[in-house]
Amino acid sequence: RGMAFIVLWIWCWALSLHVWTEGRVNYLYMLELDPRDAPEATSVFESAARHTIVIFAVFLLHFKIMSNSLGLDQTTNTAGDTFLQPGYVTLFLISYGAWHVLRTCCKPTKIIWRVFYHTVTPCFRPVSFIMNYTGDVLCSLSKPLVDVFYIGCYASTGMWVSSIIEPQNRCLDTPFLTSVLTPLILVAPYMVRFAQCIRRYLDSGDKSVLKSRNIANAIKYA
Repeated sequence: RGMAFIVLWIWCWALSLHVWTEGRVNYLYMLELDPRDAPEATSVFESAARHTIVIFAVFLLHFKIMSNSLGLDQTTNTAGDTFLQPGYVTLFLISYGAWHVLRTCCKPTKIIWRVFYHTVTPCFRPVSFIMNYTGDVLCSLSKPLVDVFYIGCYASTGMWVSSIIEPQNRCLDTPFLTSVLTPLILVAPYMVRFAQCIRRYLDSGDKSVLKSRNIANAIKYA
């Protein structure tokens, strides 16, 4: 679900680029993007379509294995487990997502990670429009970010190895994860937006706290 929501956001981003381009909106200037690094709407649409195909194909394969529609019960190893287990399919999807994240990190421009780093550290620099926009995107993706964390826990703890549904979920039954880490991930984007609003208020030089729109906006995220 977490990866599906992120792919849905990519579709929305591609649609936004298409609308801005057709409407002759100079979004490169508004978002302070370098035209040499900013992707076009067509390339973003292609990436979204490719990721969507992979996610739906993996989901269909996972469903077929769980329902034994492929007849894999006849192909077992010495332990009695089928060679193609549902966890292997899920691990492939996790590896696919991780590979694309690492691939983005290794690009020379690294524009996505540079913007992300500037967004989550608003106390050290003036807040630009794209930092505000990215902060709002993180707030909208707060729940999918928890799902992405669960994906990492699922892969690192080896839960994907089991071919059955375990009665206890190590990623959901640990008090530290459910009571501390998950709420922190949910709250972190709103803390970033709150800090951005305070930084914009300090940079604006506005002496009136009650009439400042930045303070009013900060109260919304407090």
